[in-house]
Amino acid sequence: NIGYESRAAVYVDGVYAGRSLAVNQDLLDLERVEVLRGPQGTLFGKNTVSGAINLTTRKPHGKYQGKFVVETGNYNYLHTRAIVNVPLVQNRLFAKVSAKKVNRDGFITNLFNGKNQNGRDAFGARLQLRYLVSESTEFNLSLNGLRDRADPGVFAIAITGPGFDLAPDPRQVKHDANEFNSRDLFSGTLSVERNFPGGYALRSMSSYHVNESKMLQDLDHTDEFVAIAQGTDQDRHFTQEVRWTSPLT
Repeated sequence: NIGYESRAAVYVDGVYAGRSLAVNQDLLDLERVEVLRGPQGTLFGKNTVSGAINLTTRKPHGKYQGKFVVETGNYNYLHTRAIVNVPLVQNRLFAKVSAKKVNRDGFITNLFNGKNQNGRDAFGARLQLRYLVSESTEFNLSLNGLRDRADPGVFAIAITGPGFDLAPDPRQVKHDANEFNSRDLFSGTLSVERNFPGGYALRSMSSYHVNESKMLQDLDHTDEFVAIAQGTDQDRHFTQEVRWTSPLT
């Protein structure tokens, strides 16, 4: 719900994802997932009332590497993923490109207009650059984008009342509203890390996020214009964090 703030914050490579519409996104080539229960305000800020989920992606490295995966299924489901890692300058500059495309036909028929609804059409990509200035200093740049469409999308199925009488089959509805759900996400992050003798480290993380979500939902579940819900969530935010860490002992 666009009116709610999440009590468990999601971080991608240490950067706060922000609004809830940006949390559920296609992530590729993850290195690890950390689930921290309970308030995490000391390390992750005020947004972590009930906990934090920290997602860490694999950094570009000095070897040529590629991966391509294709998955298929019913309703013309097609899911493709591609990851390419390329060293640009030996032992100095590395790049990685990750992309994901998902398509699926709708599986719920709207008897009002004959359309098959709840299809999926999403594309996400990430570009990562890693520059090793020296053995103790490195720069990491990440650019991420996602275009997600469920157009049109059925948000709920009637289980009783007039809506159920019009379409009792669980794979059918009779909605007059042109329901849809769309998201467009973009983020850019630059991190600078410097290690010092004795196990000390200094890290700066700068990020900028642009998120937009639009939806329209038929609330009465009938073919009459009675009630709809329509919402737009737009968010732009910049974050800057400087972290100094010391050794455990």
